[in-house]
Amino acid sequence: MLLPDGRRVTIGWMQPNATRARRLEAGWAGSMSVPREISLGPDGTVRFHPIAEIDSLRSQVLADAAGAREVTAAGARLGGDSLDLVLTGRLGEAEGLVMDLAVSADGTRRTRLRLARRTPSGPKGQDAWTGWLSLDRSASAAPGSPWEAPDRRELAGPVPLGPEGQVHLRVLRDRSSLEVFVNGQPLSARLGTAPGDDGVRIDAGSLADARLQAWSMADAYTTRLDPAAS
Repeated sequence: MLLPDGRRVTIGWMQPNATRARRLEAGWAGSMSVPREISLGPDGTVRFHPIAEIDSLRSQVLADAAGAREVTAAGARLGGDSLDLVLTGRLGEAEGLVMDLAVSADGTRRTRLRLARRTPSGPKGQDAWTGWLSLDRSASAAPGSPWEAPDRRELAGPVPLGPEGQVHLRVLRDRSSLEVFVNGQPLSARLGTAPGDDGVRIDAGSLADARLQAWSMADAYTTRLDPAAS
């Protein structure tokens, strides 16, 4: 859609990732992504960013840390199932960075994001991108538990990095919905996680000039609809 101020915005459909029985029990299936502003990157590829209005939902400041060691320590203190995380820095050649979300209290369950360097496969467009993002959902829930999602495949693909490996990583988690943006390249997924699995772990690895900012997110709607009343 084209907004009056000239921004081009799109909203995506995030497919359900639960058994039919759980969808019937919950009374709903699937969800919409956050609205995303569309723009062109410096290389001419299409980029997507959460619209600026999403920032207004930021509630409590949970972290504001600088330095790889400090970022790693700050991540261990984070928690919540409705979060806005921004991690910036310069990604080195040796190690990537790892962010675990929806971590259980005993550490056995987690959903893992990994960002690393890669060798470009071509001279232009996405083939020239030098980053690689992967999402591992294999340990998001205990095997056989009612929260285990049918689709636990790894999701992965190339992402753009800025000069000298500059990274702007933004992660929006809203309970079972996860949206990740690396320099404007999105990855979206639905998670199967048990209630209460809301820890965060970060290994900043070789991320130079690392900075982490984190907020809890407030509800977008203050009035909830009751389907039974309609």
